[in-house]
Amino acid sequence: AACGTAVVAAALWWWHRTVLQRAAVVGTLLVVVGAAAAHLPNDDGDLIGLAMWGLGAVWLLLGWGGVVGPRLAADVLGGAVLAVGTAFGIGPAWGSVLAIATGVALVAAGVALRDVALLGVGSLALLVDVPVVTDRWFPDALAVPMALLVVGALLVGGALVAARRGTLADAGLRGARTGPRQLAVGLAALVALGVAAAVVALGMA
Repeated sequence: AACGTAVVAAALWWWHRTVLQRAAVVGTLLVVVGAAAAHLPNDDGDLIGLAMWGLGAVWLLLGWGGVVGPRLAADVLGGAVLAVGTAFGIGPAWGSVLAIATGVALVAAGVALRDVALLGVGSLALLVDVPVVTDRWFPDALAVPMALLVVGALLVGGALVAARRGTLADAGLRGARTGPRQLAVGLAALVALGVAAAVVALGMA
């Protein structure tokens, strides 16, 4: 059902090119990859998150290359899917590492590329994932508030760095510059194949 809906949504997006139609495509693809991972023999829910994470990474790369522009909408949708994927797959050790690394990478990319969307999504992902990861691996009464304090300080520092570099808000509102189209498509294909292989290998192990 999700595959059929994704095809229809993609056709409508091709004709109309609206942000809401693009969101419909991403949403249906999210269901497709999640359902596919859920049907693997050894899936316990974490692989669904990894599959969603892969979709978000692919969408971000395609947005960076201008394939699924405009860039601002692609960053918001791709970053949100990444954050949702890490939330679903945060249980095992690799999921916890992936969640924190994803949030840090999004914030760093937002500062480096002067991209408000990536900076905002990455900050939100860190604020949501860090307490969960900390409480899971360090079940102490002071662990979560201390983790939030450290993350908050890092985010404030990142914001100050971005402000000193200047024009972050203006660049974010205009949409960050796109990268080489062929490189973006190649990287997206590599990420898709790598994540798919990892999901299948873990699901069949």
